[in-house]
Formats: sequence, structure tokens, C-alpha cells
Amino acid sequence: MKKIVCLIVLSMILASAEAQVSVRRTSRKTEKTEKAVATQATHTPVAVAQEKPEQPAVVAEQPAVVRKTTAAEKKKAASRTQANIEGMSLRRQLFEQNQPQVSYANRWQRVIYRELDLTKDVNAVLYYPEEPTDGLTNMFSILFDAFVKGNLKAYEYIDGRELLDEAHQVKVQDVLETHGIDPSDVPCYQVLSYYIKEQWDFDRNTSQYDSHIVAICPILHRQGEFGGITRYPLFWLRYDELRPFIIDRLVMSSGINTAVRYSIDDFFTLAKYEGEIYKVQNPRGLTLMQQYPDEAQLKAKREEIENELKNFGKTIWVPQEQKAETQAAAETTTAPSTETEPSAEAKRQQTGNNDKRRSVRRNRRTKEVLQ
Repeated sequence: MKKIVCLIVLSMILASAEAQVSVRRTSRKTEKTEKAVATQATHTPVAVAQEKPEQPAVVAEQPAVVRKTTAAEKKKAASRTQANIEGMSLRRQLFEQNQPQVSYANRWQRVIYRELDLTKDVNAVLYYPEEPTDGLTNMFSILFDAFVKGNLKAYEYIDGRELLDEAHQVKVQDVLETHGIDPSDVPCYQVLSYYIKEQWDFDRNTSQYDSHIVAICPILHRQGEFGGITRYPLFWLRYDELRPFIIDRLVMSSGINTAVRYSIDDFFTLAKYEGEIYKVQNPRGLTLMQQYPDEAQLKAKREEIENELKNFGKTIWVPQEQKAETQAAAETTTAPSTETEPSAEAKRQQTGNNDKRRSVRRNRRTKEVLQ
């Protein structure tokens, strides 16, 4: 009986000991967990503090990527932004950038084609002398020599239009064979006329109205097989390309004073020539003779075009203001002939007229007429 009691007491003691050990283990785990949590709480700001400097490093790398962008990419991005702002596509924007900057809204232009007859006295300076004499040379000898030597480009003559580009550039040998010309015998005496392309411009920005020669075409006149004269236009020449060869070539300006001479370039620049208009640039490309077969109508139309070109500059001023100024000037010159000294009323009237005239002059302005 005593043994049984002893065993029971011993088992109870062992159970209590194991319970204490388990409690201690649990408390230790709890302490470790609390220490770990406390350690994490204390080290978290340090970790954040260490991570904060890393963020600017990432941000600092972004400009480096931007700096590596090529100029083409920047231009493309700028074009895309501009296109979005203006409401145009990128393709349209690039197309507009590559176009020549020409403002046709501020220009008035008219292209005239004339035929210069060298048998007329005013144009004879381009024909004579037929052979170089006294330091003078006719125009065709100069331009043909430059063309044969390859120093001057010539372009194909096409009836109804002229294309002054490389695709229509003619070769020297082709011209010589087509027209049967011997380079050693220049047919200056057969070139009796020229076609010229004349351009008239009025620029609204500068208020300048002037004309200049764009191109020139020499024309051969040869006797036909069955009689009559047949004309053969040779080729077109750009005047800007021809100008260096004629700018210092002198011609006789007068038959009265042979000592006065000027260059062939001055002859064209100062418009010393006279030529009949045979065509005005139009969408259909028709000549005046095709549009006006009747001789009387053709002559009337030529005179009308000449008057339009000459009188265009006069239509710039406003007619009403010119009339008011003329009227004011007339009123100021009107004075009583019977009075030796103007009265007070006349003085007041004259003062008012002077003020009116000054006001008209002050308000006068140019206005372009594009009828």
C-alpha cells in the first residue's frame, strides 16, 4: 500500500516538473518572438533610410536615358507635338517642312511670251554685226559658242510649253545634226528672231512691281523648199545661266552717238527691246492666235494686255482719296480776283482746306488691286 502511494506521489512530482519545463520553453519562445519583433521594429527605419537614397539613384538614371536620345528622335518628337497642336498628321507636317517657303498669297504674277523681231531697228543690236567687228559680237554667236563648248545648258523646245529641267536638256550633237549646223560656220545671219519668256511680279510685302526675263529661245529662219520662210526654234536657255556670258558684251546703243554703248544684259534688264505678245500663260496653254483667229481681235487683245501691264501700277492708289486730294488742292488755289487781301472768311476757308488736304495725305495708303 505504501509503495502504491509513493508511486502516485512520484508521478505527480514528475508531471509538475514537466509542466514547469514546458512553461519555461513557452516563455522563452515568447521572449524570442518579442525580441525578434522589437529588433525588426528597431531596424525597419534603418532599412527605409537605406532604401531612400536608392530612389534618387533611379531617378537620376532617367535623364541619362533622355540625354542619349538622337537628334533625329528629338526632331521627330517635336514634329509630332507640333502636328498634334496644329491638328495635322505627322506625314503632313513633314511634307510641309520639305516644301519651298513661297508665299503666293502675297504675290501677283503674270507670264508673257514675246517674239523679238531683229529686223526692227530697236532690236537690231542683237543681230548686228553678223561678223565680230570693232569688239562687237552679235548675241547668237556668244550663246552658241558657249553652248558648243559645254559651258551653257540648253533645254528642248516643246510647242506649247517649256520644261527647263535636266530631263529635257539637249545635247550639242543632237542640235547640230537636227538642224544641219556646222560648228565652224555659225548661222548668225539666219537667226532673225527670239522668243522670250517675260515674268511680271508685284510683291505686296515690298510694294515692288517689275518684270524680268526668264528664258530665251533663238529661232532660225530658212527658205522653204516651195518658197516662203520656215522658222525653227532651236532650244530654250535660262536667262540666269546666259547672263554671265552677256553681262560684259557691249552693243551700240545709238546710231547718232556711236561712242555710247551698253551691255546686252542692260538691253534686257532695262527693257530696251520691243516684241509682240504671242502668248499669255494660261491653263490650256493656248497662244493668242489660237484664241483669237481674227487679225483685228488679235491686235486688240495685244493692246489690251500691254495697257494692263503698264496701268497696273496706277491702280494701286485708292481713286476716292486721289479725287478728294485733287479737289482739296483745287479749292486751296481758288481765290477772289477782285480782293487784294483775303477776308477773314476766306482765311478760315483756306485754313480748313489746308487741314483737309493734310488729312487726305496723312490717310493715303496703297492698296493692291487683284481684280
